[in-house]
Amino acid sequence: MKFEKDSSYVEIQTGVDQQFEKRYVKTGLSDGINIEITEGLKKEDKVKGEKVDPKKIKENEAGKA
Repeated sequence: MKFEKDSSYVEIQTGVDQQFEKRYVKTGLSDGINIEITEGLKKEDKVKGEKVDPKKIKENEAGKA
């Protein structure tokens, strides 16, 4: 996620040869590390950045409890 003035955006893959476009998103809650995206993405969108494994997130949260 990147920030520009008062807006937040991500880069979405638009082609198979590493072509990306800027897509503005609406954000929700944040803990200073993780930021909730509430609008602007679809489940099938491929976002440029580090890949996140939801299973590992759940495991880490369970280990902290």
